[in-house]
Amino acid sequence: MPAAVRSANARVESHCSREGLRMPMIVRDPASDARWTVEAELRRCGLTAAPPSAEVATPEAADREAMERSVPVLLSRPVLHGPHLGTPPIDGLVIPRSFVLVLPAAGPSNDVKALMGRMHVALI
Repeated sequence: MPAAVRSANARVESHCSREGLRMPMIVRDPASDARWTVEAELRRCGLTAAPPSAEVATPEAADREAMERSVPVLLSRPVLHGPHLGTPPIDGLVIPRSFVLVLPAAGPSNDVKALMGRMHVALI
């Protein structure tokens, strides 16, 4: 799951269901991969999220804004930091993530093969 809602608010963590989508969240700008991926999956499931409480340009700004306002934030799971926050799931919502490497016709070099191996281990 590439995206998660994170909140310092214990009330949010206790409502790990679709009702949580009714709470306005801090989100990235509309061009953010995590945001459009989540929005596409919500649409596929027939769900919608509340209008955002704020849209910001970077994960760091989203995190900061969420902490200042004590509201949930929607971010890609790999950018989540800080043990003080939880990542409650939305019941029944699973967001797959996939990667594609575009390689030259001659095939990958040994360095690229090594990178592919490290990515495979890290992402699976």
